[in-house]
Amino acid sequence: MKTKGIQAAQMHGIDLKFMEAAMEEARKSMTEGGIPIGAILVKDGAIIGRGHNMRIQTGNRMAHAEIDCLEDAIRSAGKQAVEGSTLYSTLMPCHMCAGAVVHYGVGNVVGAENQTFPTGERILQTEGVRTINLELEEYQLMLQGYVDGHQEHWQGGETGIKSLRRKDSATLGANWALIEHELQRLVTRLHAELGWFDDESVANTPRMVAGFYRELYEEHAGDLRVTQFDGPASKRGTLITQSRIKTYSICIHHMLPFECNVSIGYVPENGRVIGLSKLSRVAAKFASKPTMQERMTQDIVDFLQGELKPSFVICLAEGIHHCSVIRGVCQQSATFTTSAMNWNHEKLGEADADRLKEEFLVTIRYANGGIYDRENKTDRT
Repeated sequence: MKTKGIQAAQMHGIDLKFMEAAMEEARKSMTEGGIPIGAILVKDGAIIGRGHNMRIQTGNRMAHAEIDCLEDAIRSAGKQAVEGSTLYSTLMPCHMCAGAVVHYGVGNVVGAENQTFPTGERILQTEGVRTINLELEEYQLMLQGYVDGHQEHWQGGETGIKSLRRKDSATLGANWALIEHELQRLVTRLHAELGWFDDESVANTPRMVAGFYRELYEEHAGDLRVTQFDGPASKRGTLITQSRIKTYSICIHHMLPFECNVSIGYVPENGRVIGLSKLSRVAAKFASKPTMQERMTQDIVDFLQGELKPSFVICLAEGIHHCSVIRGVCQQSATFTTSAMNWNHEKLGEADADRLKEEFLVTIRYANGGIYDRENKTDRT
């Protein structure tokens, strides 16, 4: 829970474990394909009812989380147990649910946010129900992510939800809000259990970590289009090369960064070329997700082969992996090199491909300041 929520809970004597239980119900609804709204009912320090929004799952427009929770409590504990209880809901109740809360004599309502249904909160206050708003940003983010991606399902809210996103989430997929929330919970748990961070300066670390992975996802999720055009020199079978493309990625095994210098070369087919900036974009795209360097190198070749259908294409990547720099063998200067290539087997033989590969290696070594020994096929610096 964020600092603001903790402070609000402490001020009002609220046990945040109950709100976390309500948020678990919200996540349960999301995994079922429903709207992430959850509620629990507490009496004398014990949970007597649970529920989550079932409107999408059942097709029943009245199947709100608070109603589901109240019905569960009445079935398990009886109507009298509900009187004077405390409802923890991820949203302040709507008009309908506020009426049900008043009807059954619930004494207190604790909400994770109160911007979506402000009128419902005013109804509760008018009827003498005590309301407490925790302003939990992590739940606002969860709900915002759902709303962005499911406008057709979202018909609630009088004022709308204040956008907390840096980018439009509509293309991020149905479960990203849940993934982001779980990442924040995991980092928060690590902080709590290991005691690494115990001051206000790192209060936003869980959100920042989740945001980092979200940025990686956004970067990789977008479509990459390459525009081809006629290049006069390419009609002579010229090898086009770009070297020292700097990429940064995450090792899929240890989730630690690795950085690469990527070099790409290709021989256009029928004189069709792409702008050199597109080679950098291709390399950046396949480095923008957790991966292995070997896979990234092959992905680059496969993509260019599929898009350009060149006579010959090759990629070489030289990487420094922090999983071997700061842990394990702790090799500060070890470089990991991978390469992949493909060619049109109908137009080029293996000897032609080997010649182009050697030309590519000579070109990138000169570009990188090395001198290539053709006779021994080694570098001399």
